[in-house]
Amino acid sequence: MRRKSLLLCITFCLPLIATSLFAETDILGWGKAKWGMTQSQLKKLYEIEKCTEFEGTLMCALIERLNIQGHNFKLVFTFDENSPSGKLIKISMSSTATTLDENAFGSVLGLLVRKYGQPDSKKSFSIAKTSLWLKTSGQLEFQTMFNKVSPNSAFVLCIIDYIAVARRL
Repeated sequence: MRRKSLLLCITFCLPLIATSLFAETDILGWGKAKWGMTQSQLKKLYEIEKCTEFEGTLMCALIERLNIQGHNFKLVFTFDENSPSGKLIKISMSSTATTLDENAFGSVLGLLVRKYGQPDSKKSFSIAKTSLWLKTSGQLEFQTMFNKVSPNSAFVLCIIDYIAVARRL
């Protein structure tokens, strides 16, 4: 009887415990890109397109699109200033889909939940849903916007933002 109880406990409890234990405890950037890196350090890791200055920051797009759960995402790195000493403060990913499925990016959200645990907050609006993870060094915001353009078609936008907590590193 003890063996059966132990086996049942392991079978049902272990997956829940493993998810909690292996969830990332902090957000230090994305992939090989870490908060505080300069543009030249990032260029050694990733092939990026021409950078653009926007409101005092520098934004550089990754040339290659990322495939996440079957969706192609464009990735943009944002630095706190347009200078050689500018530091990485934000990493944004965006993707679109034309579908009637409001949860078209549900598998991407599931991937983030497996990696970082349950979001610290969730908000739902008429056309948008947001999930937010707050960690010591960074935060992660996952947003989807659903806009039905006709009875047979809708536009879904997905944005994932990794943001450094300390804006000036």
